[in-house]
Amino acid sequence: MAKRKAKSQGIVSELEQAGFLVREESGVGRNATVKTSIKLPRVLWREASVRAIDEGCDLQDVVKAALELYLKGKRQAQGGLR
Repeated sequence: MAKRKAKSQGIVSELEQAGFLVREESGVGRNATVKTSIKLPRVLWREASVRAIDEGCDLQDVVKAALELYLKGKRQAQGGLR
């Protein structure tokens, strides 16, 4: 458990150094959530917001699903699961 916490703190530190505003919200391990701010092109934000409304979910659900698909594709392109 201590290794996971240290790794998580390292990732948060790297994100903060890259200019992301990160604040741990709740949960433990993979269920932990963070709150962050990102800048998006207005057109992309609007399309994602409309998609969320059409699907009856929150914008954060659309962003989460998009990130999961993106990262899954990257892992597969690198030839393995991480």
